[in-house]
Amino acid sequence: MKMEMRETMRAIIKMKILDLKNVNLKWLTGICALALAIYAIAQSLEILQVGVTNQIPQLEGDGGGGILFAVLTFISALACLIKPLVAFLLFLITTLLSTFISFLFSDPLLLTWSAISITLAALSFLAHRARKNRLSL
Repeated sequence: MKMEMRETMRAIIKMKILDLKNVNLKWLTGICALALAIYAIAQSLEILQVGVTNQIPQLEGDGGGGILFAVLTFISALACLIKPLVAFLLFLITTLLSTFISFLFSDPLLLTWSAISITLAALSFLAHRARKNRLSL
């Protein structure tokens, strides 16, 4: 059974169906981060608007924290397209701040966004390593 799987994987790699060498990781990470930032800012503005309209401090804090997350994610996404290592550090800062704010205002959605942000940090670090390895060849 294991031999059949290995042979199948070798055949797939030979046919170049699964060719990950040509994937530009910094563009993929940057575009995903930009999409997340746009979604986060739209949702956070809605939450903030409801909180301000109804004078609910909890929602005001959640909306403000979400806006901070979206702005930092947007800046990190732009940095990822230029310098992935700088983006890695910015994504880590974004993760720390959004995790703190999510615990401060008991916001599980912002905690989920923090998990996505740490994933984007890992991807930007991998993009930096891939770029560094390509330059050394």
